[in-house]
Amino acid sequence: MFIRILTAVLLFASVTFSQDEFPLGSPYSSFGLGDLQYLTSTRTDAMGILGIGLTGNYINNLNPAANGELRLTNVSFSMNYGFLGLPKSEISDGNINGINLGVPLSREMGMTLTMGFNSMIRSNYKVYSRVTTPDISYNQTYAGNGGLSRVNFGLSYKIPLGIYIGAEYNYAFGNQTKLTYLDFGNSFVQNTYIRKENNLTGSFVKGGLVFDIKSLLKSDKMSDFTIGFVYQSKLNLSSGEDAIYGSITGNDTLRNTYSDIQVPQAFGFGITKQIGKQVILSGDVLMQEWSKYISRNTSNTVYTNSYRYGLGAEILPALKSDRSFWENLTYRMGVFYDNTYFTVNGEKINRYGFGLGIGIPVGNSNSLDFGISYSIRGKNENGLIKENYLKLTAGLNFGELWFLRPKDEDR
Repeated sequence: MFIRILTAVLLFASVTFSQDEFPLGSPYSSFGLGDLQYLTSTRTDAMGILGIGLTGNYINNLNPAANGELRLTNVSFSMNYGFLGLPKSEISDGNINGINLGVPLSREMGMTLTMGFNSMIRSNYKVYSRVTTPDISYNQTYAGNGGLSRVNFGLSYKIPLGIYIGAEYNYAFGNQTKLTYLDFGNSFVQNTYIRKENNLTGSFVKGGLVFDIKSLLKSDKMSDFTIGFVYQSKLNLSSGEDAIYGSITGNDTLRNTYSDIQVPQAFGFGITKQIGKQVILSGDVLMQEWSKYISRNTSNTVYTNSYRYGLGAEILPALKSDRSFWENLTYRMGVFYDNTYFTVNGEKINRYGFGLGIGIPVGNSNSLDFGISYSIRGKNENGLIKENYLKLTAGLNFGELWFLRPKDEDR
């Protein structure tokens, strides 16, 4: 069933979101491998966090240990539509964030099997410029698109003292296409056309921990208090590149194979506390060692470690039987700050913003989740570009009882 759903989603994505090969997008996604995709679920995205220390009846595709409290077999699907505001243009586009399946094999043991298809990195840009020298002038187009996705398989388990552990295997794949075109506007000068297509594949693993502080310290004062950790290993990417060079005699194609792209390891920490019966507070930070990023194309670019901070809240439905429609909703809000991994003109290009969202129950085990976020990146100074980004996110969580023993279903 999951494979059928995944196939349908991929077909839907290719039909619904297919556009021009090089549509306009963020110029900042031209650095490194592109923009890091931090969405781990529609729930956590609206809260501005990654959910490293947040548990519950939802699938978290970052920390495998956070899925240990999944109570029902869950299929989640998420997509977004964004509006990017640049100084001289407005751009909109849509993307599939991912689809995930979580199967609780044993509630007592906190054993949950997860698998999914999720976006990791996206690159999408087209930059025009006019170059003038004492000898010649020409129009330059620099464009690219692509990125990385991953297929992941994970398992969580509960050990004594209320500690959840989790491990996950990820297979990453994708491609990047880059185009450079110089138009001299002169019939006596041959225009330059260079197109490079790079196919990328590799694998990495993740490990996670979530501590239930009440069980760990055996103190009722620490109830509904969890701390989480996650580790992501290095990703060694094998790449095969095709380069097409246009000349007066036609197009020449060259094939080269490289294996020197290495995405660095990452570390994360999160903390969650429920206040009373309805309010959940959660915060986390994820650091990735991009200063150790290895690629054949990094000679003119400085990369530094990236940090992603988030702090959010969730308000659960009212605790009464005769709830109104609005009292039956889950409300989410949060703020975030991304210290990105590259510099432009000697300055770090950081992003900050906030998110809001609601969860609408559909029956006892299903929900529709909606979120909206607004963020700002860069500035209109020192040759930089300021981006304003409005993102609408929608997700479906479908829960059902699968593979559970009768005594589990009765609980």
